[in-house]
Amino acid sequence: MEEPEKYKQSVLLFDFQRYNSDGKYYELIRSWRSNEIEKLANYPPKLQHLLKDYLFLLEDLANNIFELYSASFRLEETPAAFNTFNLSYLKIEAGLAELPKYVQVVSENFKQQKVEDALYLQRMLDILFNDLLVLLQILGIKTKESPLNKAFKAAKKNIERLKISKIEKHPANDTEVKTNKKPIEENIWFKVGLTFATGKAQELLKKHKIGQGEYVKGYFSKITKELGFKPTDRVYFSQTFNNTTSDNKNIYSQLEKLHQIFQYCQNHNIKVVEDFHKHLSKETT
Repeated sequence: MEEPEKYKQSVLLFDFQRYNSDGKYYELIRSWRSNEIEKLANYPPKLQHLLKDYLFLLEDLANNIFELYSASFRLEETPAAFNTFNLSYLKIEAGLAELPKYVQVVSENFKQQKVEDALYLQRMLDILFNDLLVLLQILGIKTKESPLNKAFKAAKKNIERLKISKIEKHPANDTEVKTNKKPIEENIWFKVGLTFATGKAQELLKKHKIGQGEYVKGYFSKITKELGFKPTDRVYFSQTFNNTTSDNKNIYSQLEKLHQIFQYCQNHNIKVVEDFHKHLSKETT
């Protein structure tokens, strides 16, 4: 177990302190778990039960990880926090030790020739664990710099090591989907979303503002053109800026896409502006 000081060095202090007051971290984590469970409603009950258990395990992990970090900041003023620090660490170890059991279920499904179930479960275990890491980032914990990063990598490797098939069938609609999808950078929603994550789109909106709530004529078209997009892509900017619909062209209304953009920025050391971060936090609360 690493020294508490090393945990203190791997946080974004502003974000961490914001969630470290009045149990805000607990509410965010619980809301995340609840939202993820709702997404499982259209899938077979036998898969739902397993993934719900997995989500509760990830929820416990997130709470224990945050409490470990929180305790590391209280040690100088409250020596008793050392007990919380040690207990949280033991709980994290126990939680991580449970993860291979879910991977084993994937393997057993494959051995029994339940390929569709195995594919779906493996994909969901990986997606949800990635979402956990994104959630920790939102809470102000820099996972790549965390003393726990080695354990995170081991958990992901354990999930990814099973090579089942190049083709998967979605259990809800039996539609074949090739796993070798085009790179995320080639998606128009990603390209547009990245301009919001970096603040380029917001800067142009300010440029075209002429008064309180007033903008130059055709400002959405101008922003679209100035950022190098086609005229037909204008709708992505108008819907995202207005943020009044849940249409898939409104990037701010698409939680999974926000997470993917945020994770991409983290992986490529791209600074995410506060405006985008606020929308990401709203979507998970």
